[in-house]
Formats: sequence, structure tokens, C-alpha cells
Amino acid sequence: MNPEDLDRILLSEKQIEPSSTFEGDVMMRVRAQASYSRHIPFPWLPFATVTLVLTVLAMWLFPAGSVLRGTNWLSYTIGNWIMAPSDSTLRNVLLSAFASLVGTLLLIWFSLRLAGANR
Repeated sequence: MNPEDLDRILLSEKQIEPSSTFEGDVMMRVRAQASYSRHIPFPWLPFATVTLVLTVLAMWLFPAGSVLRGTNWLSYTIGNWIMAPSDSTLRNVLLSAFASLVGTLLLIWFSLRLAGANR
């Protein structure tokens, strides 16, 4: 079929309707797919096993005392850096850049969610 024949068919006044057998076959396949259950159960046992193993490994590799000391040191250092008056220009530039970057990422995420993106 060439493009002229296709244009002639599409521009004609005649209504194009599918045959009853085509419609019946399509509806039969739609019903068959709808009746087929695709429910995949969540793998609770592997999930619980992996979670338990990762928790034990994290507790063994990162003892609570050293993690708490490191977190305290990091938060104290960041607080001192934010409050230090000597490098206020650099601090203001970096904080503004960080706020701008976070705001842009939030706007992109929100836009994608409004557009119906899954990720």
C-alpha cells in the first residue's frame, strides 16, 4: 500500500469499523489478561535475612562509641565553621551555592513528580 492509497482511505467519508471477529478476539485476550493474576509476593524472608546480616555487620564494623564521637566531632566542626567570623565571605558563598543547588534539585524533583515520572 502506498501513501496515496492510505490518504485516500483516511480522507474518505466511509467509516472504518473492525470486524466482529477482530473485536471478539481482542476482548477475549483482554479478559484473559485481566483474569491472570500477576501478584508477586514480597520476599519477606530474604529481606529479613539481609537486613539482619547488614545490621550485625554494621554494629561490628562501626562500634557505637566511635560513631557517636565522630558524629559529635563533625557537627561541632561544622557549627564552628558556620559561626566563625573570619571567613564570612567564603562561608556565605558556599552556603548560598549549597542552598541554590538543593533548591534546584527540589524543584526538579517536584516538577518530575507533577509530570508523573516514577523516579
